[in-house]
Amino acid sequence: MNKRDLLLIGAVAGAAASGVGWLVNHQLTAPRGVTPVDIGDPLPALRGKLLTGKSLSLPGDLRGHLGLLILTWDYAALDEVTQWAREAQERYGVLDDLNIYQVALVNGVGPVLRRVFDRVITQRAPSPEGEHILVVFGDLRALRRQLDTAATAEPHAMVLLADRQGRLAWRMDGPPTLMNLVALRKALADHGIEMSGE
Repeated sequence: MNKRDLLLIGAVAGAAASGVGWLVNHQLTAPRGVTPVDIGDPLPALRGKLLTGKSLSLPGDLRGHLGLLILTWDYAALDEVTQWAREAQERYGVLDDLNIYQVALVNGVGPVLRRVFDRVITQRAPSPEGEHILVVFGDLRALRRQLDTAATAEPHAMVLLADRQGRLAWRMDGPPTLMNLVALRKALADHGIEMSGE
């Protein structure tokens, strides 16, 4: 065995040890005792920045209004999130009592990747839409256990309706199919929100 082989073995062993260390740390710091949010439970706070740079905390900053929060953990589901937002805007327009936000949940990335992610999202969203797109960074593992009750390997949008007290009033996972949009319409009607033109 020559010096080059020893260096290669050392590098592989170092990488493996580093990976094991990360895995152990990840397991030791995993959130414990986290229960999923159910209908009627207070929604956990989603704190981040809008693409305009303004800080926002949902549902707290809804201030007694309804909030339709269209979230995703996966970049691959951004088109689905955009479709939901477009459908909701077209059907409900600009209503004083309903705030619609797209929320990108980004778990465990550092400052450099945050800037890259912000740049990619900003390029995809025209300026006016940036006022309704919230990006939340951080260790979001506990939040995911609370919200992501439809565990699936498929990237998908998660749509939550926050009532006027900041509680979960309704939820839907998946694309804005006709059936899902009818369910949203009923949920909003139950809270006094009707489609535009009705």
